[in-house]
Amino acid sequence: MYAIYETEAFILESSGRREADRIFSLYTEEFGMIRASAIAVRKMQSKLRSHLTDFSLVSVSLVRGKETWRITSARRVIDAPRHLIQPLLLIKRLVHGEMAQPKLFSLLRDSYEKKMPETFTVINILKELGYVDRNVSHDHTTKKDAVAIINKAIHESQL
Repeated sequence: MYAIYETEAFILESSGRREADRIFSLYTEEFGMIRASAIAVRKMQSKLRSHLTDFSLVSVSLVRGKETWRITSARRVIDAPRHLIQPLLLIKRLVHGEMAQPKLFSLLRDSYEKKMPETFTVINILKELGYVDRNVSHDHTTKKDAVAIINKAIHESQL
């Protein structure tokens, strides 16, 4: 008997697999970055199809199989606002493997709910992951300075 885990997840990417399946890159609070499959989700009659869209926040039920995670149910919580697509792509680029980072997940969730500016979210992501000094305050920098801080951190990380 497999355990079912219920969690919220940001869908960072999806790709087709076989005729009707999809593989999703999910960022969760409890597990970090995981890849999970959804069976027959590309079929028109699939109940999951409308809930599993890229860059959205979803509530999912997951089962851990021998080799991969599987999505058994999903419900969309929040659609993807445009100002958070780049921060989510940055998460996909910088975070690897299953490792819980509840503070980073909370930061992303707050950015969704409070519609925080993209630069503010990105600087805080980089701070949380150790790419920017924690003493850097976004509150007292201009947008131009914030972009310079972000670009310097990404350049120095060689990403």
